[in-house]
Amino acid sequence: MQLGKYFPELDVDFEWIRNPFGDIIEQCTKLSIQEGNSLVDIASDGGLKMSFKQQPLTDFWAQLLPEHPKLAESALKVLMPFPTTYNCEAGFSTLVGLKTKQRNRLNVEPSMRLKLFSLEPDIQKLMCDKQHHSSH
Repeated sequence: MQLGKYFPELDVDFEWIRNPFGDIIEQCTKLSIQEGNSLVDIASDGGLKMSFKQQPLTDFWAQLLPEHPKLAESALKVLMPFPTTYNCEAGFSTLVGLKTKQRNRLNVEPSMRLKLFSLEPDIQKLMCDKQHHSSH
């Protein structure tokens, strides 16, 4: 399948990222001594195990940055392409939707910003501000 070309399976060397509470001995052999020690500390922490089950993988590793910076940074470097790839695909899809024969502007940046931005604008406030500004 073509999807495998863009999103290959994670190498088994990265199993510690997907499940830091798995087979610790085998996982530690693929890491530096400092990273292995951090992984053992993480795996033995019951609170982190609960946290791991309740949040997304990237959030879990991001919360470990202060206490286990080297291991968390290694994990996040592997995980970060996925959200950024998604954002690129969302941007391209938005652009395709905006660039039609009926709507063929050269500068689509403002329209794309509105489409991709997750917050809803306060239209009433904007209208009031505009009316207030134009009356002066």
